Amino acid sequence: MHQTARGYLFAFEITAAGDGQRSFHYFEDPVAVLVEIKRVLQPHCRVVILDWCKDYLLCRLCDLALKFIDPAYQQCYTEAEFHHLLELAGFDIHRATKFRFNVVWGMMVATATIHN
Repeated sequence: MHQTARGYLFAFEITAAGDGQRSFHYFEDPVAVLVEIKRVLQPHCRVVILDWCKDYLLCRLCDLALKFIDPAYQQCYTEAEFHHLLELAGFDIHRATKFRFNVVWGMMVATATIHN
């Protein structure tokens, strides 16, 4: 087993597609986590990440409140910040969108592959 990216375990190889749902805002070092995902992702495969989007007002307010309420919470990102983190880790974004999910949650999703 490999243990990297501040304790996140990725001892397997992702052979089809990786999936990260609503947890990105908890990573202390999101670039390190993305680099680890890239390490185990097979060539020509993709990763899909869905998370909260700070471009929406209520998500900004939740982001501020959760920093005081939840000790594990790190931060929520805007779509531009999120894309920048993916690019820093060596991913190419192939598809991305943001959308509102009920009254409170603004979400963003990106599909990316390893930059060649």
